[in-house]
Amino acid sequence: MPVSSKLFDNKWVGTTGRIGFERIELGIAVNKEKNVLINWIDDVFGLIDFGQVERVMRHLQGEMEFRKMTRLDMASYKFKYAGMDFEGDKGEYRVSMSSYLEGVDTDKLFREYKIPRRGVGGTSSCKEKDFHLQEGEQPDLSLKDIYSSVIGCLGWRGRLSPFHRVWYDVLSRYEKIPTHRHLAIAIRILHEIKKDPEGLNFRRLSRSPLLKMVFFIDSSHKKDTYEGRHTWIALLVDHVWKPGDELFNIFAWRSMRSTVKLGSSTASELVGLSSASSVCLD
Repeated sequence: MPVSSKLFDNKWVGTTGRIGFERIELGIAVNKEKNVLINWIDDVFGLIDFGQVERVMRHLQGEMEFRKMTRLDMASYKFKYAGMDFEGDKGEYRVSMSSYLEGVDTDKLFREYKIPRRGVGGTSSCKEKDFHLQEGEQPDLSLKDIYSSVIGCLGWRGRLSPFHRVWYDVLSRYEKIPTHRHLAIAIRILHEIKKDPEGLNFRRLSRSPLLKMVFFIDSSHKKDTYEGRHTWIALLVDHVWKPGDELFNIFAWRSMRSTVKLGSSTASELVGLSSASSVCLD
């Protein structure tokens, strides 16, 4: 849910502007001391220089009348927000959805919809062709509500999971025409994700003026057809980072279907690279 333009224009810009902050993006304001304030719906997050924390907090409390304001020790902290778990220590932090996933009762779904635990999706591994409607297979519209709920869980989970996002993108195509088989695959995948919430790991970068933006591209296609998929992830890392090192600071990712006919794997990879570049370098 984006910040409403009325709230942003009439309240947020004016409030932050009066203490020297300038809008650089929707919901994000910075000032010359490199302090950052981020507005998300009716919450505000800030990364403020130690000596200015009290001043900024008093100003926001007075102008926006927050009922609760919390100050975190950035050396070590742990908190939950909107179903997400945040944990940081000594320049590294992790964000995951462990708490959110714990509240999803997949065991009940297995029983209620008579779904065997083994099958496609039961090992967090499946191919896009596994989702195609099979000959004679008919949608079951009575499953639309539960299917939408399960897909919604996968979609929310995909916000912090670049390696699981593609499953949501593919399964959501059948949201209006679900079958029992699609529901079974979605529930199995969700169950497997609960075992390993994954999450994102971030690390403080060095003060070196030279950083790397790294793209990992993976594409598939069927020659001379429109069928195919492109996925990519982007990292921002220190210049000494090399392929094979731990993945951290993943800040963007996407999966998408092909919209052009492709004649080679090289062409397919270039489409993925073009997408990554346009999103991250625009």
